[in-house]
Amino acid sequence: MVYFTDFFSIDEETLEEYGAFNISLINDLPLFIDPFLLFGSSKEEYQQLHGSILSYLSFLKSKSAEGGISEAQIKSWYKFSEVKQTWLGFSVHGNKGSGLGNNFGNVMSRNMHIVFDDLNKETVTVTSHLEKAGLFQIGVGKDNISDFTCNLIKSFLLEYTERFAKDKLKADQVKKIMVDKVYFDYTMERWMPKEFILPFFNKDYVILTPKDILTKDDNWINSHDLKGDFDKDGYRLFYYKGKPLKREADLQVIYKLTWYSSPYDVNREVNNGRGPVDYAVSKGSKDKTLIEFKLASNKKLKMNLQNQVKVYEAASDTKQSIKVIMYFDHSELLTLKAILKELNLEDDKSIILIDAGNNKPSASNVK
Repeated sequence: MVYFTDFFSIDEETLEEYGAFNISLINDLPLFIDPFLLFGSSKEEYQQLHGSILSYLSFLKSKSAEGGISEAQIKSWYKFSEVKQTWLGFSVHGNKGSGLGNNFGNVMSRNMHIVFDDLNKETVTVTSHLEKAGLFQIGVGKDNISDFTCNLIKSFLLEYTERFAKDKLKADQVKKIMVDKVYFDYTMERWMPKEFILPFFNKDYVILTPKDILTKDDNWINSHDLKGDFDKDGYRLFYYKGKPLKREADLQVIYKLTWYSSPYDVNREVNNGRGPVDYAVSKGSKDKTLIEFKLASNKKLKMNLQNQVKVYEAASDTKQSIKVIMYFDHSELLTLKAILKELNLEDDKSIILIDAGNNKPSASNVK
């Protein structure tokens, strides 16, 4: 079981008809709420959401211009925790991201009135929206824009989820929850809580998100909007904006998804005193296997294959290890084979090679 529909025993078609994305309840998926989709939508409710975002930005701008903002006010107005219950964004394990913390709050409170000096004054163009490049200039990344947007439309997402929960889920699958920071009271100048009936899983509530406000890969002016679910040919998981992954951490995240509900104990980056190994998989003290992920493009691959895993094996009191190496094209494969030959590892069964090349033929061309 991986997805929301699996854990709550409902048909995928039911969620599809409602328009919600079928999130994984094991690990965050690299999807983002795109504020530009709110602005560009013909739906009145999305236009209103976008308007409410601009209203809050105007509030922040006015307070920034006044100056003298206290630490308590910065914490209340400018800092936001990641809404982890959406299961969206970047997270190496589970659904706990970094959110928008101290640096964001402090910098934004000081510079908001400068970055958004023309907010709500100019004609309606992309420059008046949350995606304005000025946010990047004060240290906000693309995933942070999604987090920020999610916080500002949290009330809508909770209401959207509650309607589905009341109509489609069983009584033992939901729970009444008092959620913090749901909507902003401009009279009291504070975020207010509100109670909802929501899907409940693993000691926490779950938030559903409409597919038509999500993007894959890049949430800057919506260059890749979301058309379907997250199932594709396997190799596509290893590409970002059409280019091969450059981080071995991304491979580790994908690998983690395959171990859900396993009877084995699976631990990531176990530090045995000689540095963290990617994964240690065990079933009892006498059955332990270490797993290391490498990209063929890694400049230190040869050295790693010579020394690293042996050191880990000795420190972890195990002789079992697997080295997983991913290559993206023929030149990487040739280089990799040369390294394995030089190290007499060509026939080593503990080394697994993964072809993540994107030159797979389409179904219509397969004979």
